[in-house]
Amino acid sequence: MLLPSLGLDAVSLAGEYLPPLVDLGRCNPSTARKMAAVLRESGANELAARAR
Repeated sequence: MLLPSLGLDAVSLAGEYLPPLVDLGRCNPSTARKMAAVLRESGANELAARAR
């Protein structure tokens, strides 16, 4: 998978209470779904490894 450019969302940087959001650049919905699936799977794998 080719990752889009990453950056910090300028508007969310102005907030004082929450951490800034990550801007995925010009990421289309298909790429966003693929990235979410990979992140979910890697998170599940990490939890399984910790349980061992």
